[in-house]
Amino acid sequence: MSQILITRSVGRHCSIFLVSALLYLTCLASVSAETTVPINETVTFSVAENGQASCREGSTSVMCSNFLGETAARPSTREVETSARIGNLQSIGYIGKPIYSTASVYNDFFVPGPPDGNMVDVQITVQYDFTGNIAGAGLYAMSNSLALRVQDRTANALVARQDLISMDRQGDQGVTDVSGAQERRVLMGEVGHVLVKLRRGHHYRLHFELESSASTFAVGSMRADAFAKWNRLSVNVGEDEVELLGIHDQEVKAALLGVQSTLLSALAKHDTDIKAELAALKNQLSGIEEDLAEIKTLLLTPQGLREGFPIVPNQGNSKSTSTPAPAAKSNSKAKK
Repeated sequence: MSQILITRSVGRHCSIFLVSALLYLTCLASVSAETTVPINETVTFSVAENGQASCREGSTSVMCSNFLGETAARPSTREVETSARIGNLQSIGYIGKPIYSTASVYNDFFVPGPPDGNMVDVQITVQYDFTGNIAGAGLYAMSNSLALRVQDRTANALVARQDLISMDRQGDQGVTDVSGAQERRVLMGEVGHVLVKLRRGHHYRLHFELESSASTFAVGSMRADAFAKWNRLSVNVGEDEVELLGIHDQEVKAALLGVQSTLLSALAKHDTDIKAELAALKNQLSGIEEDLAEIKTLLLTPQGLREGFPIVPNQGNSKSTSTPAPAAKSNSKAKK
């Protein structure tokens, strides 16, 4: 019995492990399929990553087989097809109840940056083909629309939905006035642009979305169907202006610090040079002061008391030619 319990426990843990591993691999696959669009760069998609299709009666989801025509999303060929079409007999059950056929192919991308980073301008460009048909009889309202829709997967919110083309037709000119009409539009190689603001650090999903809708107010046939395909799809992320201003501010501050450092170095050198020159002048003044002191001493000291004065002749030399003293000369003059 214990062996059976152990076997069941091991089997349960193995199942949990396998499920966890599959979930982990699925998450890795979804992350790897996401495309990173760096700042100030453009990424062009070559294929759609995935697609989805749905149908509604009013706000209630229904099987698309309830309507005539086809509702499909084909990621491998980047195509979408929708059809909100019902016949005369079917219209009895849809009086006053609008029907919708929606299909989209999408690509996921990531705008790198810190979590909840700055807002940046993003331009989405698509080249596409479109074929739309509207035909009806009775009191009706029908439309075909092709749009680009951007979803913020991080915040789980709609960012923008912008129509590339829209076809609308009504046949309800009056209560007693019923009309029949048909419209067909074919566009090849059209180019559309969508400009949105996205937040750095968030993950986004870009839908190429087609929708057909029809509603009737009286018995009658309705046909609103369309086909679209994108040939080229690109996403361009602009500069982060807030980041650029921050970088510019840092560069200006760095430049000012460099100028300040240069000025301080120059002032320090200038101060050192001035101090050296002042020290040299001080030394010169000290020498001059010593010379002035010596001159002053010579001027104030009588000649006879000065050191080294008077000059005494050499008495031992009889042949000395020394000039007689002035006093002796004056005595001889007196005797005469």
